[in-house]
Amino acid sequence: MEKKSRKENRLPIFLYREGCFFITINVQHHEKVFGEVTGEEMKLNEYGEIVKDCRLWLSKQYEYVGL
Repeated sequence: MEKKSRKENRLPIFLYREGCFFITINVQHHEKVFGEVTGEEMKLNEYGEIVKDCRLWLSKQYEYVGL
């Protein structure tokens, strides 16, 4: 199966070495695989907790990563 080609989403003149970045995770069919939003609060399920733990690990593993 051949992969679809993707549009380049980085500016060619920008050095992506420092600054603020946003990470977006998209799930096929917008399935709620990380938990549910109740009111204004995110209630994480088992998979959501795994993502949270990995995200927190990044900031402990790399001193230049802040959340």
